[in-house]
Amino acid sequence: MWKDIAQKVIDLAYEYLPEKEPDHHLIEKSKIVAHRGWHDDVKENTLQSFQLAVKHGLYGIEFDVRWTKDLVPVVHHDLDCSRVWGRPIVIAQTDFEDLRADIPDIPTLEEVVDQFERQIHMFIELKMEHFPNIKKQKVILQKILERLAPVEDFHLITLHYEVFESFDDFTREAKMLVATTNASEISEQCLDYDYAGFLGHYFLTNDELIKKHQTIGQKVGVGFCESQNSFYREINRGVDYFFTNKPWRLINS
Repeated sequence: MWKDIAQKVIDLAYEYLPEKEPDHHLIEKSKIVAHRGWHDDVKENTLQSFQLAVKHGLYGIEFDVRWTKDLVPVVHHDLDCSRVWGRPIVIAQTDFEDLRADIPDIPTLEEVVDQFERQIHMFIELKMEHFPNIKKQKVILQKILERLAPVEDFHLITLHYEVFESFDDFTREAKMLVATTNASEISEQCLDYDYAGFLGHYFLTNDELIKKHQTIGQKVGVGFCESQNSFYREINRGVDYFFTNKPWRLINS
């Protein structure tokens, strides 16, 4: 709870701290990523939320992958469906057919790829969870993503490098680690494992860290830019990707 309060205080401060407006072309070419889609009046991580991101011309979408009991990868953030859908259904304990019957609007990863391939860049977060049949799950994930080009069309992201070690058949050039409060540790792992780059909160991603990664060709993305001033600050710092829960506040900047 204290982390949520701290983030709100930080975001409020940076919302009102004046920031020099970047050159117009830098704003125009900025790579804005809708975190869990464009979910102002719609549910997060749904086809509709991704359709809105495409409609508004965003660079990318970020979404989360969970596995059903019968090993269907679906797009949902939490372990269960209580927060978003008001149903205490644990995804890993539920077969897909039953999940679809109860909550029709949770999409599969395959449905998202089918509908949005090459329309928008996908940052696909693999959650840390028990993988009951990792050999089969690797094949399933590869099959769904095989018509997309790694790096060009999608990146895999995770908070835990152990997940990437499980899905080791994907190129490291398409993998990015996400930091929470452990920016220094995750930064070192990105360097040690030669991943595509680093993602973290803008407040904990300092200029030295950005330079360290970009100097060797790695990308840096920050979240969560929720205001014009925080967005301008990160553009001025040369960040590559701008993750946000409120993209409508940035595209009109």
